[in-house]
Amino acid sequence: MNDDKTLKQCPFCGGDAKYEQDLRFEKAEESFPKWFVVCKKCGAKTPVATIPQVRERWNKRV
Repeated sequence: MNDDKTLKQCPFCGGDAKYEQDLRFEKAEESFPKWFVVCKKCGAKTPVATIPQVRERWNKRV
């Protein structure tokens, strides 16, 4: 899996973030949308998607 260092800090609290797998889709193929990014400090998270999609959503700032 991709390194957590590719993720920016949380836009809400500044905490570190990590990739997590939605275990409902544990046995699905790798390209299946089953991942999300979650802040280790405040718990903010992205919707479930593929790793590139959740990385882009998490790192995007308005």
